[in-house]
Amino acid sequence: MIYLPAFLLCFVAGPAIFWLTARLRSSRGRFAALWTLCVAMICAALLARYALVPAYPDSVLPGLAALGSLWLAWVLVLALAVLAVRARPLPFALHRTAFALGAVGTTLPWFGLYAADMVTKR
Repeated sequence: MIYLPAFLLCFVAGPAIFWLTARLRSSRGRFAALWTLCVAMICAALLARYALVPAYPDSVLPGLAALGSLWLAWVLVLALAVLAVRARPLPFALHRTAFALGAVGTTLPWFGLYAADMVTKR
């Protein structure tokens, strides 16, 4: 039951956020905005890890905030990569392939969580 929110996050919310951002038209402004948002999410994760976790050692929320920020940065970096591919004059089949691989890539954190769970169980 504890894995249900993580599963929904990785298999529903991640591909939905990816789909919404990767379907945008490629432009310099969108690249800059998406890149800035990715850097902001990584900075937020670092802030949560190094400022909030030591300040609230008994709370799980700062750790979840750091993980959530890193997860969102991962999804946005995948969308940024797909936008970069779509900006190039490539055949449409390659654009579709890049989009499909990016959407599948949003689910990778789930498999990392599952692998870590398998390794730690006896």
